Amino acid sequence: MCHSRVGKATNWVGFRITSSRNFGVKMKRILCLALTFLVAASASPEGEQDDLVAQAKKFKLEVTKVRGLGFHRDVDVGVYSKEQLLQFIKQMFEKELPRPKAKRYEKSYAHFRLIPENLDLYNAFIDLLSDSIAGFYDQESKQLRLIQGGEESEDNQALKALGIDWDQVVMVHELTHAAQDQNFDLRTLPLEEETNDDLVGAIKALVEGEAWIVGWKFGIRTGFEMMIRQFNEMYKTAQLPGKAGQLPRYLRETQTFPYGYGGDFVLDVLESNEWDWEQISKMYEDLPSSTEQILHPKKYFQDRDHPTIVTMPALGKDWTPIDNNVHGEFTIRILLAELKGGSKKDREKAAAGWDGDRYHVFEKGGALSSAWHSTWDSDKDAEEFFKSYLKCLKNKYKGAKEPVVEDAKVVLSVSQTRGATLERRGSDVLVVDGDVELQRLSEKIWTGVKKEELTTVQRFLYRKGGWTCPKHPTIEKDLNSYCTECGTRLVAKEGTKRDY
Repeated sequence: MCHSRVGKATNWVGFRITSSRNFGVKMKRILCLALTFLVAASASPEGEQDDLVAQAKKFKLEVTKVRGLGFHRDVDVGVYSKEQLLQFIKQMFEKELPRPKAKRYEKSYAHFRLIPENLDLYNAFIDLLSDSIAGFYDQESKQLRLIQGGEESEDNQALKALGIDWDQVVMVHELTHAAQDQNFDLRTLPLEEETNDDLVGAIKALVEGEAWIVGWKFGIRTGFEMMIRQFNEMYKTAQLPGKAGQLPRYLRETQTFPYGYGGDFVLDVLESNEWDWEQISKMYEDLPSSTEQILHPKKYFQDRDHPTIVTMPALGKDWTPIDNNVHGEFTIRILLAELKGGSKKDREKAAAGWDGDRYHVFEKGGALSSAWHSTWDSDKDAEEFFKSYLKCLKNKYKGAKEPVVEDAKVVLSVSQTRGATLERRGSDVLVVDGDVELQRLSEKIWTGVKKEELTTVQRFLYRKGGWTCPKHPTIEKDLNSYCTECGTRLVAKEGTKRDY
């Protein structure tokens, strides 16, 4: 699993490009279940393999002591050169997210102004890996792969002055992921859900937040209750080191979400249940389903607020879809911030009350357009979002003509062919942004939208080599996730044995 970041030196913090709809959410196997940045062990390269194996054996006992999870088998530990690890990650990256697919996501994020139009996501990720790769736990091979040798950072030294050994914290964190995998089968979690990154972000927050708390619970010998919230708050600021710190807010904040907010979420559940870790274990059978539940833990464990799955109608062959996904409360916060939709307090208030959303981004004649339908807990919540996002559209299109306002509908004209409409009907809001021809289809979207409450998160099914794509039969996977060529759900191959 992934481990990340805070501090000034990249050799003791990690960074991965991810999101609940961020670039890493599109790279779920690599970034959500595999890529981890670790401090290399202080042992010399000679004999390092034996030292790390011995450490892993020792710290497995610490994981069981803190978390209460047993290990059903040994955790394989491999020590590699930086070049070997980087090559392995690049191969996974090329397989899971080829350049054409990455380019589509890049266009979509830029359309919503979540990233600059000139940002090359693919190359940014590769460059980042080259600087930061240090190791990862691969749930496919069940191996903790570490990089050889490394100098101790100033940040690590500062932690040691507080009685905290960062190397040990990270080792316990990563072994917690191995324990999670052995007890809860992480590979079947729907972290490859292609069209609901908000759901993926929520599940990542549980998995990473748990390992985060276990690692620090072990590492902070005294004063855990006082210090852990401070560490969580540091991660929420998304002040990242090196190249990571230069990335757009969207990429940085979705990076730190599973740790800062996920850590607080796990803490709140534990503190509300007298530190009964069994309550966390039960969550793997009743997974959180939205970043809203992570941001407001009581909406998960006290007064459950199930998100609404929004399905939008097809608009015809003239509109070529390039992205279809869910923003969710956390990304809406970021979106409102990037487009200056009010003060921080106002933006968070406008994003709260979210109940579900769905956006489609289309390309026509080289230009992008989008339709984004959201539903809210109440008419008042929808109105608050409506007012905030109107500010965003005005900032996005500063050259637009004075908007035309009709009741709860606003039309902004940028040119004869481009503009945006923002309309609220009760507790629902529709934003159509781009080609005026798409705006004329607003009524078709309103009447064709379907909504269904998501009460249960389904896991992927596992069958060794048993899933393929009807359109691309060369695609074979162990999970019934999605085709890497066309994005459709995989189906069972005939004659394969069920292994789940």
